[in-house]
Amino acid sequence: MKDESTHHELTTRPGSKGIAPGWAAFEKGLAEVLFGLEEHQYLIISSKRGEAYVQFAAQESFGLRAESVSNNYLPEPDRLRQDQIAALEELGWRHPTWKPRHRKTRQRRVGSPNFFRDFRAPVPCDEIARLAVRTLTEVHGITHPGSLEYEAFQPRRGDLPLPALGLTRRRPAPPPGEPPPGEADRIRGLVREALRNASGCSDLDFDEDGDLGLRFGSAIVFVRVLDEPPCVRVFSPVVAKMNADARPLARLNDLNATVRYARFFVVDDAILASLEVAVSPFVARQVVDSCWLFGHLVDDLGETLREQFGGHTAFGVSGSEPPASPRRRSREPGGRGGGSRGGRKRG
Repeated sequence: MKDESTHHELTTRPGSKGIAPGWAAFEKGLAEVLFGLEEHQYLIISSKRGEAYVQFAAQESFGLRAESVSNNYLPEPDRLRQDQIAALEELGWRHPTWKPRHRKTRQRRVGSPNFFRDFRAPVPCDEIARLAVRTLTEVHGITHPGSLEYEAFQPRRGDLPLPALGLTRRRPAPPPGEPPPGEADRIRGLVREALRNASGCSDLDFDEDGDLGLRFGSAIVFVRVLDEPPCVRVFSPVVAKMNADARPLARLNDLNATVRYARFFVVDDAILASLEVAVSPFVARQVVDSCWLFGHLVDDLGETLREQFGGHTAFGVSGSEPPASPRRRSREPGGRGGGSRGGRKRG
């Protein structure tokens, strides 16, 4: 993280009228609040009327991220003018580095879709509070702290009251078409519990990529919870490292025309299969049965496709006993019905 805490002097501009008393008190309170923010706690300060906001994310030993709204999130009437963008630059804000519509790609994004600055620990809270005040007043034209409100929260722990700010606290509703905050985490817990019960593997869990792995004979099946709208994606690399001259599209077209609940496609040198299960409302049996049907399907097809196009299946052995049906709860750990660390994942 690039340290920007000393790149710009944030004193009041020469010849300006200075900070009004109301802003001075707000700036002091904001500095105190920023000093007290803990890791993964977030603070958003926004205009009661309009779309302007600044926000802060505490990152413990890594410092603090500050952001100011960009045109990526502003409707046409409220978009920043060139003089406002120039003022943000003068205050030291870095330009947005990516578009919010790209946030769901697997590639790790650097920077932010907003204007942003990163401050290393020890965090210069007085300087950041002064930056926020100047941004709100000089760029967005907020005339008094009474025109502001705030929301503060920590994921999975709820809202944070911050009376030292002296602002009205807002509890935002989720944007239309998006699940409520924490909905994906709630569904992830339900999926984990359902698959633990069905497989008999009590330590089955999601990995750092957000995927839960199940072995079905020679196949590895991954389960992932998606949002917007909430659903469960089940996917598997059926065959990897096919022969260089393999031409599987005709075969996959045939499978896609005949198999009802899964779709097959090629990524690089691998044949992948996937399906998606609606989880609103959540029905555990529907998720479990879909995983088991899908798992048996890709296990059955893996050896046939390998013989046709070369390459290998996830575990290289076909015909080993797959997990028991969810109606006959297996108690075998690890490779049979439990979460597996093996296999090649794409999805």
